Amino acid sequence: MGSMGLIYGSRFEDIDHMAPLMEILGLPLFVTDEKILESIRTFYPAVNVQIFLPPDLGKALLKTGNTLISCIPTSKIRRLFGLEEMLEKRALHTIFVPHGYAKEDLTNGILGEKHILVLGKKMVDLLYSLTTIYNFKTLVSIGNYRYLYYKKNQKFMEEKLEKAFSVAKEHKALFFPTELEDPSHISFLRDHLKEGWKLFVKYHAKKINDTLNIEIHKEEKLDTPYIYPYLEKGSLFVVEDSNAVYDALFFNTPTFFFKDHPELDTLGIRFEANLDESLKKVEKLQMKKKEILPYAFDQYNSIDEIKVKVLALLKDISEGDDTIY
Repeated sequence: MGSMGLIYGSRFEDIDHMAPLMEILGLPLFVTDEKILESIRTFYPAVNVQIFLPPDLGKALLKTGNTLISCIPTSKIRRLFGLEEMLEKRALHTIFVPHGYAKEDLTNGILGEKHILVLGKKMVDLLYSLTTIYNFKTLVSIGNYRYLYYKKNQKFMEEKLEKAFSVAKEHKALFFPTELEDPSHISFLRDHLKEGWKLFVKYHAKKINDTLNIEIHKEEKLDTPYIYPYLEKGSLFVVEDSNAVYDALFFNTPTFFFKDHPELDTLGIRFEANLDESLKKVEKLQMKKKEILPYAFDQYNSIDEIKVKVLALLKDISEGDDTIY
């Protein structure tokens, strides 16, 4: 039977991980949210995206195949589709795709996963550091498929960026806050960026009226699902728990943190009110960042190398027994 991907609900942050992967593998991507559907059709038009209402989704997935790829933990997938699986007397195999090195993924909750697509040796080391009792059956390395996808589709993706960002002559300051962040960081950046710099904020609010979303000016807002076209053209300002700091390793992107980070001495520096001094310090990290890159992401020469590895995993899984009831 076949395989497919899933973005459930309004998980906008999953698009940039799942859509490229499904296009690379040539697999359908199931969604339940109209806005997610339209975003994928606009920014990843080659993806075979299909929408179902949540009550109909389980049946559609089980009818399509037996292996589900997603950024959703298997424990939640069982809660979502357990009834349909019981009625069909078979369970969907699952493959977990982490968002990267964000803490939300690399916690003890991941220990229940059997099949995980890992980015590199650093991620493998982190997973094995969580416990001495492993449930993992396969850890398949996919390196940074998103970066390779970006290089292949760079022209198209750059044409989809906001006009305000593309035409800005100022140096671009990129802020990637999470929903847990303090809105004061935005005003702090506005106050302390030097002349000739312009602030852009990439934040996808769960609620349109949340305080952080209200703080962002219209001309500052970045709304595409993309990450890499922005990172190549600006400086990155982040909080501790953002995988964007690892994505930025592929570019000469100066990276600044608002608070301490476990790898503060290698990935970036703490942002200071004196931006000139901060820029001098961050330049010294470029060599260290290049040394971290092959540890954080296994290096592949082409997307096809990654595709072959994942398709081989899917073949092995599909030949297994999925009857659990």
